[in-house]
Amino acid sequence: MSYKGSTLNRSDIAKYSPALPNTSEKYEVAQRVKEISALKQLSVTETLAIPAGIAGTTGIISLTYNSVYDNNYAYLATTANTSLALTSTALITEVEMDMSSNMTDVIATLANGEYVVDYESGVIGFKKADASISMSATYFVRIKATDATFGGTISLGSAKLEDGSTTTKATINAANTTRTAATTVICVQPVDSLGNIIDATPKTIVGDVKSVTTAGVRVALGTTMAARQIYIKANITNTGNIYVGGVTVTSANGITLAAGDSITLNISDRATVYLDSDVSLEGVGYTLLN
Repeated sequence: MSYKGSTLNRSDIAKYSPALPNTSEKYEVAQRVKEISALKQLSVTETLAIPAGIAGTTGIISLTYNSVYDNNYAYLATTANTSLALTSTALITEVEMDMSSNMTDVIATLANGEYVVDYESGVIGFKKADASISMSATYFVRIKATDATFGGTISLGSAKLEDGSTTTKATINAANTTRTAATTVICVQPVDSLGNIIDATPKTIVGDVKSVTTAGVRVALGTTMAARQIYIKANITNTGNIYVGGVTVTSANGITLAAGDSITLNISDRATVYLDSDVSLEGVGYTLLN
C-alpha cells in the first residue's frame, strides 16, 4: 500500500488508522439504545417533604423515581440539561455535584439555598434558605412498561379505576348495589338514569288486548307502562290488516300484521306503541315483559 509516495507495512497502517470499537462494544451500545427506547416515558409531579429546620439546615430528599432524564427523555439528566424543576423557597439554586465525592461531603460545601442532585439515584442534597417544610418537584423518567397476567384471585382494597381522558374515578363494588345519579360506576351491567341497575331478567308479565275503535284513527297500545319487550299478535278473527308503529303510524308506514301475524318489539314504554287498522273494532292481543 502506498501513502504519499511511501510504502506502508501493516504496522504503519495500524498506526495511522483510527481506532474503532470492537464488535462486542458496538453490540452493547446498540442493546442499551434498544432498551432505553423500549421504556415508557413518564412525567412526574409530586410534593416532597423537606426536613424541618431553620435556614442553614442540611439534609437529603429522595425522589419517588430514580434515573431522572433530560427534557427530551433522551439522556440521563445533568445540571446543565435536566427536566427536574423544583418549586421551593428553601431549595433555590442547583449546584453541579462532584460525583467523585460522597453526598455528605458535598452538602458541607453548600451555601444556604443551594442543592445538588444525583440524577441516577434520584437523591437531592441541600442546605435550606428558609424554614419551609415542603416543595413540589416535576421531572421526567423512563419506566419499564410490562404486561402482567395473573392467575387465581387478586384482592384490591378500595380499588378505583380512573377514566382515560379525565380524573374521574369509578368505585368498584358489587354489581347489584343500588347507586345514586352522582355515582360513577364501571359499566358491567346496564343502569338507568338514576344509577339503578337494570336487571336483564324480566320480572313482570302483563297480557292484554287492544282494538282500534275507528279504522284509520290510530290508538296507543295502552297507557304508560315500563317494558323491555312486547309481543303483539293480530287477532285470528280479523278480516283486515293491523298496522303497528309509533305515534304517526298509518296503513302507509306501519308494520303490517295480517290475521294471526305477530311481532316482538324491544321497547321501554307501552304507551309509545300505536295501532291502526283497515277495519274498525279489530285489534291485537299482546304480552308485555318487564
